[in-house]
Amino acid sequence: MEAAVHAPSTPKAMKETKAMNRWGALGILMALAFLNYMDRHLVFPLQGLIGKEFHIDTGQLGALTTGFTIVYAASAPLIGALSDRFSRKSILLMALLGWSVVTMMSGTATGFASLLVWRALTGLGEGGYFPTAVSLIGDLFGPNLRGKAIALHGVCTTLGGSAGYAMGGFLGERFGWRMPFFLSVLPGIVLAGVLARYFREPARGTTAPAQSESADHATVEQKPRAYWRIVTSPPVLLIALAACAAMYSMNGLNTFLPLYLVEARHISVSRAGALTGAFFACTLFGQLAGGTVSDALAGRLRGARPLLVGLAYFGVVPAAFAIVHIDAVIVALACYGLTQFGRGWAEPNLYGTIIDSVPAHERGTAQGFLLLMTFTGASLSPWVAGIIIKQSGYVPVVHMLAISAGIAASLAFALVVYVRRKHIAN
Repeated sequence: MEAAVHAPSTPKAMKETKAMNRWGALGILMALAFLNYMDRHLVFPLQGLIGKEFHIDTGQLGALTTGFTIVYAASAPLIGALSDRFSRKSILLMALLGWSVVTMMSGTATGFASLLVWRALTGLGEGGYFPTAVSLIGDLFGPNLRGKAIALHGVCTTLGGSAGYAMGGFLGERFGWRMPFFLSVLPGIVLAGVLARYFREPARGTTAPAQSESADHATVEQKPRAYWRIVTSPPVLLIALAACAAMYSMNGLNTFLPLYLVEARHISVSRAGALTGAFFACTLFGQLAGGTVSDALAGRLRGARPLLVGLAYFGVVPAAFAIVHIDAVIVALACYGLTQFGRGWAEPNLYGTIIDSVPAHERGTAQGFLLLMTFTGASLSPWVAGIIIKQSGYVPVVHMLAISAGIAASLAFALVVYVRRKHIAN
């Protein structure tokens, strides 16, 4: 984002202008992240209404999210690789317009099949956003501010998700489930204009080159390595597998909690959406805390970021188990809030681990692979959870999701061990 006045002449003023510009660019990315998550979460509080109109069960409702995440997972690595080679601003603009229009079209669905197609195609547009945005953040901010920048960006995903839950439930109960989808295109058009007019893409490698804690990259290469070499390097592979297990846990929980509150706790659709959105917002406190601690420890403790991921999901396990075993609804929701706090704490450290582990010209590719693995887990979870709920109820599903969080913690701890042994060996 360029300054509206002539560039100042003093070094201090020039430094302040540059900082203001990068924070302004981050602000635009934060607005895009908010809308990205609001649009994808609209469907969750509307599932009961959709199920009644189309006469579909929880397995099919889960498939709506699975369809989205499969396409998301498939598109993220491809578009992530493209973002290492082409204009990232252009990719963001096409992704934004794409997911906004397709989200609107979800409101025109006439049955399960057409709604599944529209929800799946939403993943095509949204899958292009994150690897591109995180690559840009890596060039806008150096290692000492990177965790905070990713955390602030992540806060807007949380707020967007909360808004999607609340707005979907509020509008759906009053005007029908189609209205939230129809209205979603308006902010997308506005943000597309802001992005096209004001966003200025930084040069690749503007900040200090990433330093791999595993010492896999002693020097920064001018040409990206082969795809398989990037994604099979231990830091990238282990943190991506941890993210896969983590999202399997969290996406299943986030998908069905509103329906659980309606069916098992006998709460209205609008109240279930509002309560889920409110406690989902605990994520933002985790994101801010995790990003701040991440930056404080990254330069002092080797393997700090994956260690923080492991600690976060280790804490998620008992909180998730407790949701279906506590009678008081507010306490059960507080436990759900703890799972979201842990998810938020882990998020800037997942992305930060990737940025720290590869050079600037490979970040889009590595982030795309992280998202591929993340949404592979996410795509399976709602479908499997929906089938189990239909056959056995909510308790075994929540147990399964809690165990998956424990697997995520174990993989992150394994990366910490690898990083430290690699350092000692070198």
